[in-house]
Amino acid sequence: MANAAQRATVGEEPEAGVLYLVPTPLGHRGDLSPRAAHILREVDVLLCEDTRVTRKLLAQLEASPKLVSCHDHNERQRVGSVVGWLEDGQKVALVSDAGTPLVSDPGFTVVQGVVEAGQKVIALPGPVAATTALSASGLPPDRFSFVGFLPRKARDWRALLESVADRPDTLLFYCSCHRLTDDLAHLQDVLGDRRASAARDLTKRGELHVRGTLAQVLDEVSGWDRITGEWTVCVAGAASAAVADGLSPEVSALVDAMVGAGMSPRAVRDLVTAATGASKKAVYKQALG
Repeated sequence: MANAAQRATVGEEPEAGVLYLVPTPLGHRGDLSPRAAHILREVDVLLCEDTRVTRKLLAQLEASPKLVSCHDHNERQRVGSVVGWLEDGQKVALVSDAGTPLVSDPGFTVVQGVVEAGQKVIALPGPVAATTALSASGLPPDRFSFVGFLPRKARDWRALLESVADRPDTLLFYCSCHRLTDDLAHLQDVLGDRRASAARDLTKRGELHVRGTLAQVLDEVSGWDRITGEWTVCVAGAASAAVADGLSPEVSALVDAMVGAGMSPRAVRDLVTAATGASKKAVYKQALG
């Protein structure tokens, strides 16, 4: 009876010849679902980003699948092996160090190869840092765009931010502790001083949220002796609808009034975007016109 009750809770046994994508906790171990724990105990092979991190989780579950590293530098080489294991009828799962695999983590190349080989992939629902931070950010959650990590080169991060600057939906970014202040400065430079929230150590005992405008968040964290952890930054969408042909009537009227008062287009762009969060590109275009 106990075994039947357990199966009813976690579902049937993992299928042979299936690749399971298993989310792991962001921090709090209690967030691992019973189904996820059951699959990690039952699979034959477990692909993981860092075997040292995953071993700690498996030890708590008393699970002992064969561990195989799968990260950015060897993922492509793993595809053939994974397809072969599945064709042999083995049960295979893939995890990242924390959260849901493939969301700014390795795994896409393996999943793509498995799908192209005609094998079955099943993804379990679970923790995602981006949506967890969004829920607590105080910013509109009804529409959002996940952007992930900013590129390192100035040309690339500027192009990426300019491509999303006009979106009215909340923008979600990942930042490492080493690049947090630089990334916040880049966001403010391109997007304007919009409302934002930066979150660290989600679900852990020391969970932290810094809220305000981008300038206020940057000023707060810049004053710390040491910045640690992985960060999720949520930024308000463009205040105007930012459609291709212009700005909202209110922002448009403000631009016209400031230009009419003799202000330079650049000054109008900087002041209006800082005050409203409107698109720099759209404001500057109207100011010039």
